Amino acid sequence: MDASLFSLVSEDAPSLVFAWGMEIIDEDGTKAIIYRPATRTERSLIGKHDSAEAALRRWRRHFPLKLVWDYEDVDLPDEADESEESSETAL
Repeated sequence: MDASLFSLVSEDAPSLVFAWGMEIIDEDGTKAIIYRPATRTERSLIGKHDSAEAALRRWRRHFPLKLVWDYEDVDLPDEADESEESSETAL
């Protein structure tokens, strides 16, 4: 399973976040979950979509939005490296 974080933000002011989301890819396919916090006039929202791009297409009909992938610049070891390290520390 692979998961990636994303945000749906205003095209005009990218610092304004419409919703946060996570796209999940596994053996069953791709799906995305978004969360939009409550505003003064609306309740909070949790939505399920076929992908991050599908979420953007859905909400872009009503608001000028763009998709921004949220990446952390972290170098994580491969699973093979982790298993070698754990076997070395067990000795």
